[in-house]
Amino acid sequence: MTEFEDLERSLKQLESPLMAAETHGLLSGLLTADFATPFEALLDEVLELEAPPDPNDVLMREALRPLRALYDETKAALADPELGFEPLLPDEAQAPFARRLRALGHWVQGFLYGLGRGGVRPESLKGEPGELLRDFGEIARIDEDSAEDDEAEADLFELTEFVRVGVLLLNEELQPFRAPPVVQ
Repeated sequence: MTEFEDLERSLKQLESPLMAAETHGLLSGLLTADFATPFEALLDEVLELEAPPDPNDVLMREALRPLRALYDETKAALADPELGFEPLLPDEAQAPFARRLRALGHWVQGFLYGLGRGGVRPESLKGEPGELLRDFGEIARIDEDSAEDDEAEADLFELTEFVRVGVLLLNEELQPFRAPPVVQ
């Protein structure tokens, strides 16, 4: 599983303007909008390259490894019948509350951007999916000046779970489950 800090280091090495949480949100949004989104579409969004990466550049290939792993893992998690998808956020034991709260806001911003880049128009989603997008818009503007206490930690946990389940619901709405092929 791709670690948050490994992805952060890789993005810095690749001189990406995005952070790890925002990148995973963006990828999740792109795949929720269109599950067939290729890895190269993510590269176009995350990296400001004038040309495709040189396949002979060993350093570039190495720096892209965590991004490629994240793509593969996210695609598998969104298709997981056990609902194993999780937003990639800093570890609770290693990151202060404010950083984790800020990362959740960035994750949701990236997700909303990815949906838009994938062609999803918020006005086209009615009912619960549309309401979820409005709620996500509010979460994206989250105030990181909240006091850190047990209640704030519980609220952050609940918000993260709300986002996780919301993404799964949107994914199901936009990419309905397809039965596995029948082997004969």
